[in-house]
Amino acid sequence: MSGHLAALLLAAAWYTAGIAVWADEAAPQEAAPFVDCDHPPTHAARAVPEPIARWAQLECTPAGQILVPSEDWAWRFPGSFTDRPFVPAWMSAAESVSAEPRFFRSIAARQAGAEEAQLLAQRFASSNINLPPHAGQQQIYILSAESNLGEKFEVNFVYRSDQDIWAVPCAPDCLSEQLFHIYRRE
Repeated sequence: MSGHLAALLLAAAWYTAGIAVWADEAAPQEAAPFVDCDHPPTHAARAVPEPIARWAQLECTPAGQILVPSEDWAWRFPGSFTDRPFVPAWMSAAESVSAEPRFFRSIAARQAGAEEAQLLAQRFASSNINLPPHAGQQQIYILSAESNLGEKFEVNFVYRSDQDIWAVPCAPDCLSEQLFHIYRRE
């Protein structure tokens, strides 16, 4: 008799637990904090402007959009062949900012003039960013980006040749640990 009672109590417990689970499933669910890469938001950036599009492209992940190397290009942190650099749309986000996914609302590119390039070189030096010496011509292309939450940052691409491009992200500060090298795969 006690075995039969134990079985009835166990069945009642399972039934009650099942009702609680079903009730929870029926409750309104919050949207998952992910980007739907198959159907991105209408105001999300769709492409990277030239000439930066030669070596960078947009990639969508569930956490948000990121800039990654274009086909036939490699991005490397100095002294590392295992860590792969990328530039996320949430790069400038403080930890206290919303956890919702980020995407690029705007991306613009322009070439720095001579005076601005000189000011950027001074900014890099004051941030302890020491690019390898270079004797030839170089241009600096500035990518300005803004996320869907209004966060802004820049990536400065110091272009020397297709085999020698240095990326200096500034969000808003330029940090030496974020510096990476870009080159065309041959």
